[in-house]
Amino acid sequence: MRRFGTLASIFFLTALGQAEETEPQLAKRWPFTPVTAMTPPEVTNTNWVSNPIDAFILSKLEARGIEPAPLAKRRALVRRLYFDLLGVPPEQAVADAFVNARSPLAYGRLVDQLLNDPRYGERWGRYWLDLARYADTAGYEGDPDTPHAWRYRDYVIDSLNRDKPYDLFIREQIAGDEFNEIMGAGELPGMDAERTVALTFLRLAPFTEPRGDRTRHELLSEMTSTVSSVFLGLTMGCAQCHDHKYDAIPIDDFYRMQAFFSTVQIQPPLRGDGFQIGGPMPARFYRAHEEALINDKRARLQQQ
Repeated sequence: MRRFGTLASIFFLTALGQAEETEPQLAKRWPFTPVTAMTPPEVTNTNWVSNPIDAFILSKLEARGIEPAPLAKRRALVRRLYFDLLGVPPEQAVADAFVNARSPLAYGRLVDQLLNDPRYGERWGRYWLDLARYADTAGYEGDPDTPHAWRYRDYVIDSLNRDKPYDLFIREQIAGDEFNEIMGAGELPGMDAERTVALTFLRLAPFTEPRGDRTRHELLSEMTSTVSSVFLGLTMGCAQCHDHKYDAIPIDDFYRMQAFFSTVQIQPPLRGDGFQIGGPMPARFYRAHEEALINDKRARLQQQ
């Protein structure tokens, strides 16, 4: 944990350390200003406030003489919960049961029920997959299939459904191959299937035909740009070719950050490979629950 925190700090400081702007200029850029605690403002209608966020909203409404909207009706509320957490409407019987429920705990219980629904990970996992550039094909004119990409998709969905801690989720995707050492367990034989699949985050990118060192450079640049935008909120990709036009990121800093990934060993990608770090993934490489599903499927097929 300490090593990862140090690495993240170095990433951030590297992105800013060589900036040519002065401190007053940097201070005007709100993403670089320290986060400070905010005291909720005083409001008149204190009965409307159920949490500190409400106070900030209500203070703006009161300043403009606007009355808050009335509370949503229960049928509208259950529909909002379903669409927000699962992306689908509730069944009629479920909506009716919630509308007619008298328990003050009904809302909280419904939220817990939806968070435990497998569709929750499918609904919200797609936003992370967008950040990770996930696709089932490699893009460009050939657009070859990436037959093992689904493993990473399922890894993301499973991580959300299992409520995996966010810091662990990050470590697995950036440094899954170094995970044993990061966690202080020393060097252990073999690679954990879960974390090998997680490393697909670094490898997901549009891909053309292998072109030797040029392909390696493109993949390393893609890793650098994606890690910076997803985890630092900085679009460093512009600095790959020139100093950034809007952010305080010179081209030198792009390649300083890329150096963190320069030791990654990438076998030449081939059409149809799993697009994993280290080259093609064997067809029998499964995580524990995936192997159980495959074995069950095989057993049922053999009985037919």
